[in-house]
Amino acid sequence: MARTSVSRVQQFVKGFETHLFFIGIDVHKRSYHLALRRIDGKTVTLVCPADPSGLVGLIQRLCIPVGSIAYEAGPTGFGLCRVLRQAGMKTLMAARAGSASGNLRGQDRPTRLPSFGRLCRQGMIRSIAVPSARQEAQRSLLSDAMTSWTR
Repeated sequence: MARTSVSRVQQFVKGFETHLFFIGIDVHKRSYHLALRRIDGKTVTLVCPADPSGLVGLIQRLCIPVGSIAYEAGPTGFGLCRVLRQAGMKTLMAARAGSASGNLRGQDRPTRLPSFGRLCRQGMIRSIAVPSARQEAQRSLLSDAMTSWTR
């Protein structure tokens, strides 16, 4: 996926500042790959560092109304979703290829990522439950205890 500059994204947004944008994210350990989808169906992609607060700042600097943000649940955890929601952004965390995002199964990243924005706009992604930080820590503690007990 080509690395697009923020200025290129700002040019893409120009003239559509009053329309809703839908964002799909491919979350990696070191980077986030974003696809911003405009109301006219055109999409631009952008790669940024894997920093939840930095991502919120980037989206806010674009000065666009966000309809919703979607990404697939994975080993990176629920922290990004909590940060985006705390910033007031509607965020949907889709189940891994099976239920809500099952129709994306088998697609490679360049095809799948823009599809998240389209499915998000169409209201076709249903979010999984995102536990609070405390609930997540309790789950981890219980999982560790169960693992050591079964050895």
